[in-house]
Amino acid sequence: MITRLDQYVGEIFAKLKEKGLDKNTVVIFTSDNGPHEEGGADPKFFGRDGKLKGLKRQCYEGGIRILFIAWWPEHIKAGSVNDTQFAFYDLMPTFCDLAGIKNFAKRYTTEHPEIVKDLLAAIQKEHRDSKDFKITLPEF
Repeated sequence: MITRLDQYVGEIFAKLKEKGLDKNTVVIFTSDNGPHEEGGADPKFFGRDGKLKGLKRQCYEGGIRILFIAWWPEHIKAGSVNDTQFAFYDLMPTFCDLAGIKNFAKRYTTEHPEIVKDLLAAIQKEHRDSKDFKITLPEF
């Protein structure tokens, strides 16, 4: 699995270079919480969390601390380390800021509500057979 992932990441970087996008593209490699046991996964196999206690969805460091690798030539120094703590919901405003999008919350919920409605319709269609599926939107 690791070899395959390494190959796929290499293909992404090769394509960015081929298209001339490698100098002005942010590439992020991360996860959505700690290891899990669902589907027969063995969180101890790779020792991902070392001595950290907890699994995915648990409020221990091992359940919420994840890697976040960012690559952006001429903006992020290779090999640099940053100890800033953040959550995934911090990323959307950051990405919008990088793209020069101002007032993103208003823009994507008030000015263009069809974007949210279309997305929700697609998600609901995909999960329409699930009785437990429900979408709750935040209030801005």
